[in-house]
Amino acid sequence: MWETLGFSKNPYDANPLKPTKDDVDLLIGRVEDGIKFGTIIESANRGTILISGLPGVGKTSFFNVQQYLMESGEAAFGKKIISARSLCSIQTGDKSIDIALRVLHNTCRNIAEFCKSRSFAIPGKAYEIFEWLNGKRGGGFNFSLSIAGFGGGGGKQVQLPAPKDSSFEVLQIILSSIVEEAVTLLDIDGIFIALDNAENLDDEGISAILMSFRDTFFTIENIWWIVIGQTGLSSLIQVLDPRVAERMTGGIELTPITADELHTAIDRRVERFHQAEKGKAPLTQDVHDFLYESSLGEIRFVFKYASSICTEFVSQARSAIMKQIGSLDKLGGTAIRTRIDTLIGSVLVNNQIPSNHSMDIVRKIISEEINNLGLRHKERDVLKRIGENGTATQSEFKLYGLNSGQDFSSNYLSKFHKQHLLAKSQEGRRVHYSLRGIAAIAGRFNLFDGASKA
Repeated sequence: MWETLGFSKNPYDANPLKPTKDDVDLLIGRVEDGIKFGTIIESANRGTILISGLPGVGKTSFFNVQQYLMESGEAAFGKKIISARSLCSIQTGDKSIDIALRVLHNTCRNIAEFCKSRSFAIPGKAYEIFEWLNGKRGGGFNFSLSIAGFGGGGGKQVQLPAPKDSSFEVLQIILSSIVEEAVTLLDIDGIFIALDNAENLDDEGISAILMSFRDTFFTIENIWWIVIGQTGLSSLIQVLDPRVAERMTGGIELTPITADELHTAIDRRVERFHQAEKGKAPLTQDVHDFLYESSLGEIRFVFKYASSICTEFVSQARSAIMKQIGSLDKLGGTAIRTRIDTLIGSVLVNNQIPSNHSMDIVRKIISEEINNLGLRHKERDVLKRIGENGTATQSEFKLYGLNSGQDFSSNYLSKFHKQHLLAKSQEGRRVHYSLRGIAAIAGRFNLFDGASKA
């Protein structure tokens, strides 16, 4: 599809950047954040760093680029640390033992991929444990556990049970042994282990897991733990358990990139993926700015909906042109595609989708998404009024025809915030909510007046 618009790849790919050389140049801004990250890494032989920010602000992309630069030795600051090519995603309902096993599996795989990229032999312990975790050795095989981190050197042979029957303490010692061997054999300073989507757990779940890791996994030498979560994670941990917060080595709160940085990011992708020497972005800058402002600077949102606009445009154009062509019996598949692509090209203005056409498509996409949420009439009315008023606070419940601030907060404001329909900001103890993302666009197009549940 992107060839139709003159691109070899999607210039609006919303997926996180990978820890690869090709993706390093696609990260725009974040220079000061990168310096801070590297400096924290230099401060100790192990540690835990919180990377937080609003959804879609680019937390994973930032971390992936930083860890690539360190692993490759290209970073100005930091150490040589094996990248966490596979992040350990936290799932709803996870227990400490679930995450510990996932961490162990990902660590073995990340070490193996590092070795493969450099044609190194995989260290024996990482290889053995990877097979054990994948059920190829079963329970009861002998494994040499390093005990250097537990009051002495050397190691001892132990018989491991099946992974699901292993204690948390045994998994801790296994991980320590694997990392110690990797550091010794691979000429590295340590490894990254990333825990992603911490917000998938409730407060009690986050507290339980961090407490379990605090005096165990987080104390293993040569491991840098990266905990990725949404804005407010650091203060939440401080409230839940100050003892855990005290063990955190540092934190980085990523703010949204500026509009100018967004334009630079798009220009750089266009330059790389456009098939013409001086190609243009598929969408005009005013459409980019509209998406940016609606999302409050969320780059993932901009890319996601810019990509959707392009896909819908090509789909609509192909359908319309196919109807015009009529009988296709005499045309082969290649001839049809060539004819359609030529006609689509004639619709573009200066090789870009016209702004008014893009906005019509945005309206169509957002209308469908709002309807798919199944909002009740009252919920639509509340969102509409928040848009008209600009912001809303819990104490303003009477303005929205509700009986109490608790009702407004629990059943509307908090719910909509979790659905990414509202942004939240705080001034002292006063919390303000405003439309964001698809809700902001729906408000601009008066889409809350549409169909709703009873």
